[in-house]
Amino acid sequence: MSITKISKGKYSGCFRVRIQPKDLTTGKQISLPSKVANTLVEAKQLERKMWGEFKSKDFARVTKANTSFAQALLDIRLL
Repeated sequence: MSITKISKGKYSGCFRVRIQPKDLTTGKQISLPSKVANTLVEAKQLERKMWGEFKSKDFARVTKANTSFAQALLDIRLL
């Protein structure tokens, strides 16, 4: 999603890789840490790897809001 060149600091000259997946239920962005690669080619490979890990683990189902608000209310009433 985003590959940017770092210009200052400890990793200057490297590339920061960040993906921004969305929760399928709520449509909100899922927060994932960014990673650093030395070259642009490595950054592109790392981005593909990060998306692959995200899709394989299916973080969208593991998030806090994996049920709708209405369903949560129904579940509370049944208890």
